[in-house]
Amino acid sequence: MRAATSRPIARQLTFDLEDALTPLEIQQALPVLSALTGHGGDAIKVSPPVSLLRREPAELYRYEPVVPGVNFYRGRPSQAGRGLIVVLSGRHSRPMLPISLFLQHFPAQLFDILLLYDATNAHYTDGVAGYADSLFALTRKVHADFGSAGYARIYHYGVSSGGFPALRMGLMAPAHRSIAIGGLFQWPINRLESGENVPSFDPICACNASQARRLACVHSTLDRDVHHARRVGRTVKARNVTIPSTNEHNVLLPLYATGRLRDFNQKLFGYVLGHDGQGRFVEGFGV
Repeated sequence: MRAATSRPIARQLTFDLEDALTPLEIQQALPVLSALTGHGGDAIKVSPPVSLLRREPAELYRYEPVVPGVNFYRGRPSQAGRGLIVVLSGRHSRPMLPISLFLQHFPAQLFDILLLYDATNAHYTDGVAGYADSLFALTRKVHADFGSAGYARIYHYGVSSGGFPALRMGLMAPAHRSIAIGGLFQWPINRLESGENVPSFDPICACNASQARRLACVHSTLDRDVHHARRVGRTVKARNVTIPSTNEHNVLLPLYATGRLRDFNQKLFGYVLGHDGQGRFVEGFGV
């Protein structure tokens, strides 16, 4: 099957596919994807989730849309306690990795995943349009809509400009752990100059230092990211986790490329997988 597209269009279509399909849907589409030729075939050949799902069983997540900017991925039923990961994306709608690849690195037996996207790129100050109009309202609505489902653990997990909003969520609502991956503080001067309202109180403050033992800032050796993480650490004593092997803002892609992402997730979220593939939560964290 020949895809009559240019190289940039083929690459963009592949990116869209990586984000639109669950791991199982990609695996089910492999016969069709393998038949592509031309630029489309070339793009599919180097797609990380497609390559990975040629080699291993798919995690069985089911996509359940909520509203634009709020997407729910339900894992498979399990008698064991389950966790909810509330993911706050950064400037792009993917959490530093293609969504299908991100999902594939969490056992569906243990987790449901709620993916949020701030289309205004305002660090979730204005919440998610059509769902909640502030970070505080977003935190309350997420926990009211999803946190009441009897989860054994709830995690907040944000990347880049969604990183520190995830920590703020953790300071405003109960969570087992709140994690910032390459978190960045907002620079609101442009919003002030345009007359927009900017919150004057930040939950990441010394007044919340006693609540910060379950906050973690993960970052590379990139000077900017180290600087922002250290500011959080000085203010609320969050745990600083440096990935020493990279100075790129996106630390998840190198972890995936070197085969370390699954082990890192287990330590970061506090779970283990047995030889039979069954998972269970453990006390404490490895990082």
